Amino acid sequence: MMHGPCGKLNPTNSCMKKKGYCKNKYPKDTDNISKIASNPMIRKTMLIEFFLMNKSNKEAMDLNLLYREFPEHFVVNSR
Repeated sequence: MMHGPCGKLNPTNSCMKKKGYCKNKYPKDTDNISKIASNPMIRKTMLIEFFLMNKSNKEAMDLNLLYREFPEHFVVNSR
C-alpha cells in the first residue's frame, strides 16, 4: 500500500485522525533521520543510506556528493 502525503502537507488525508496525526504512524516532520531509519516498517533504501553515509562516513562527508553521484562511489550491499 502506498501512503500519500499527510500531516501538514495534507491534513485532510483519510489517514489523519482528529488530533492531527497519522493513524498509520507515518513519520512526522519532527522525526530525525536516525529515528526514521531505525523504524522496522521502512526498508533500507539508497536514499536512507545516502543520508546515513553523509552523516557518519568521513569519506562520504569529504566527497560532498549529490544524491545522483552517490552510486558512482558507493554500492549498497543488499545482503
